[in-house]
Amino acid sequence: VTTSKDVEDIRMFDDLLEYLGYGRWSVFIFIICGLCEAYLVAHTLGGAFSTPYLPHTCVYPQQLNTSTSAVIITPIDECVYNVTDNDGDGETRQMKCTEWLFDNSVFGTTLTQEMSLVCDRAYMAPLYTSIYMFGSVFGASIGGLLSDKIGRRPVLVWSLALFFIISCTSTFLYNIQIILTLRFCMGFLHAALLQSSYILALETTRIRARSLVGMMVVTPWALFMIIYGGAGYLFKHWRHVTLALTLPFLLLLLLCWYLDESARWLLVRGKVEEAQKAVVRASKWNRVQPPPLHTLNTIMANLHHKKEVRSTSTWDVLRQQVLSLFVLVRNKQLRTLTMVVCLNFFTASLVYFGLSLSAVNLSANPFVYMMVGGLVEMPPYLITGPILATLGRKKPATFNFCISGLILVVLPFVSKTAGGWVNITIAMLSKMCISSVFVELFLYSAEVFPTEIRIQGLGTGVFCSRFGSILSPFINDILTPLYPWMTSVVIGGLAVTAGIATHLLMPETLGNSLPDMVGDLEDDTTQPQQPPEQLSSPIVQIHQGQGQDKKPDQGNWSDTSITT
Repeated sequence: VTTSKDVEDIRMFDDLLEYLGYGRWSVFIFIICGLCEAYLVAHTLGGAFSTPYLPHTCVYPQQLNTSTSAVIITPIDECVYNVTDNDGDGETRQMKCTEWLFDNSVFGTTLTQEMSLVCDRAYMAPLYTSIYMFGSVFGASIGGLLSDKIGRRPVLVWSLALFFIISCTSTFLYNIQIILTLRFCMGFLHAALLQSSYILALETTRIRARSLVGMMVVTPWALFMIIYGGAGYLFKHWRHVTLALTLPFLLLLLLCWYLDESARWLLVRGKVEEAQKAVVRASKWNRVQPPPLHTLNTIMANLHHKKEVRSTSTWDVLRQQVLSLFVLVRNKQLRTLTMVVCLNFFTASLVYFGLSLSAVNLSANPFVYMMVGGLVEMPPYLITGPILATLGRKKPATFNFCISGLILVVLPFVSKTAGGWVNITIAMLSKMCISSVFVELFLYSAEVFPTEIRIQGLGTGVFCSRFGSILSPFINDILTPLYPWMTSVVIGGLAVTAGIATHLLMPETLGNSLPDMVGDLEDDTTQPQQPPEQLSSPIVQIHQGQGQDKKPDQGNWSDTSITT
């Protein structure tokens, strides 16, 4: 363990974290939050192996498909066929297929085959993913409010427990409507779980390490994408894959028994005795002397002096957030910033999930595609921070948007003649760029909005990103098979447009003081400040809703987070 504070110097909660230092307590919380991130991969991207498009042919009714039948069957497509009578007036009738023969050579057993999600039911295949994303829209808002009202730990534990039960239950069901309903519930819990775990991790991390933790806590997502691809190849049955990547996380649920509530939240809420228990356990785990009770009272007094905690109803908070959104269109500059931020988030999400779920459309091995997809996401998480600190925010965002978009524009024309590995390589270059954009957007967008509306600006952008993730599966599964070149070109063109809009309409924020009031945007005399000692984590910016010169001592964190 390392510590750099004496107990007599503790005045604020961040001083307490410096005193506690690094140790087993810090590592334990990081592991819990990282595993929460990893747990969600197989369910968020579940449509890749559960409801993929499968080549299929119509199976005609037995009474028609015989050599002695008095009819002639003329296939039209996989969904309908003509039946012509051999005798009489030769009347032709159009019939709908009710049974299909599926090609299981790649995926094995899938929901697409089990539930016949083709033809009139084809919309249910992309809905499997989209309804999950739709649930997360509600989970982000309500989960954030619950996390502030009842605490981080209860929301994390109950979300994890319910998610575990529902995900296991869904693998034993054979009714697609019930499965889709449970998918909505899982999406809701996804956002609540991810959000509460992020907040807990960042509230228990020292300021100097917050940037590193903010970047590293999302790396398990990429690692488990690799594992998910391997599990899909090994088991070849959507139910077995889901169970194999769900049951081991029962251990995570058991580990949460040893997880304490955020001491910062407890102090903000005036629960000093409970906070003391959490701090004493953290001290023992990190092998330092627990601070006395009067130290925690001092911290609580300073927290309440900095920001009075008011008791408000959930409906008052929701009403306040809705009304504050109108501030985002108050003047021309804010309207422009809001428009570009929403375009960027929507496009980044649309492209990211489109690429993550498009192995079949690219004629690539879906399991290798998923593993390589996880592999190429790791560099952006690790190197984007130093790049942004060196080159600024605007140039990397513009470059990555444009390169990702241009690759998508040429991809359908190259994939016609290229092999599977060529398609994977080209698609992964685009995905690497768009993954970098995601990391960049959270920090960049946090810096362009004034402090008084930063939460609303970021929340609106993240809200738009969810619509990109909802729309993406329908484009992949329904439009792309019909118009493969058009959808890729349109989405790629949208990414290029987002890059150009960023270059032309967004300001550079590196080294500049952050605006605090809306009126500051109209002040052309903004003075540059000294570059910060370290690049703040994008996740910190979102939860904090503050500039780089603020400390997250507030109890009410934002309800937005990176929920890929």
